[in-house]
Amino acid sequence: MWKWLAFVAVLAGAWIGALHWPVTSDFIRGRADNNLGVLYSRGLFVRKDPVEAVRWWRLAADHGSAAGQINLGFALQSGSGVAPDETAAAEWYEKAARQGVVEAANNLGTLYANPMTRKPDLVQARVWLKRALRIGDRDLSATIADNLATLERDMSGAEIVRSNEVLATPYP
Repeated sequence: MWKWLAFVAVLAGAWIGALHWPVTSDFIRGRADNNLGVLYSRGLFVRKDPVEAVRWWRLAADHGSAAGQINLGFALQSGSGVAPDETAAAEWYEKAARQGVVEAANNLGTLYANPMTRKPDLVQARVWLKRALRIGDRDLSATIADNLATLERDMSGAEIVRSNEVLATPYP
């Protein structure tokens, strides 16, 4: 029953975005646009089209949807439907992480620790993994803690001190 209701909610959100109804709430519009991106990325009820998925996720992200920001960040990181751009991916992950989304903070920390196209930034990796732990998520906490322990073994004492200084300053 709940799966059916969730499915109907996804479709309702998708139709709002597809019909371009004048939705006044950025939150609702962002969710609808993100849902459309998911449909295109998976080929559900529409032809699978990663480029079209990215287009909808960008609209969702621009409307402040954390889910859209994470999906766009992942597409940019992986190069699915768009040219890979780790810098842009990090920016979108950070926007979602600043909304308190643990998955985004974890993705950002992991991206800083294991980039494909640039030198790792272990200080920022530790900062964002620590923030992910602070946000908290029962399902992800053990994985994040393991990733953090592995990262800290590769860090110098000075890098840990620098990351602690960053963590001591509040962020919006």
